[in-house]
Amino acid sequence: MSFRKLRTCEPWSYETPDQGRKAHRTAAPAVYYSRVPNAPDSGPSSGRQPAVDERQVARIARNAALSVYGVKDVVSARWYQRLGDVIGFGPHGVSVRTAPALEVAVNVELAPEVPRDSVLSNVADAIKYTVQRDIGQPISALTLTVDGT
Repeated sequence: MSFRKLRTCEPWSYETPDQGRKAHRTAAPAVYYSRVPNAPDSGPSSGRQPAVDERQVARIARNAALSVYGVKDVVSARWYQRLGDVIGFGPHGVSVRTAPALEVAVNVELAPEVPRDSVLSNVADAIKYTVQRDIGQPISALTLTVDGT
């Protein structure tokens, strides 16, 4: 039984006169890598951080807090703020300041009989990670309050 060699567009290897058989190059050409921007080149040219939308940061922080086990709701601290939340006005339990640095304050309501310290630690980690990932700017100050206290 004889096997015929299958011919393809490019052989798996080729022979050179002086070195024998060589494998084909599988990496991308060097020109490709020169067009990909480096990390310092992709950022803003000045030393300032780009402008951040406070509502977007509040939305991201609220969703991150609600994704943690043990968080029942993200609510405003005062009764009149909660009334504004019901009507559709207000920050929904999250306040954000971007003036000197990115500062976020979140008021969470915890489920009964959950370990308070570990849940708050998880909420802080989730908010910091999610905002850093989505916005690209770290939170300089994060304040967590529980049940409006």
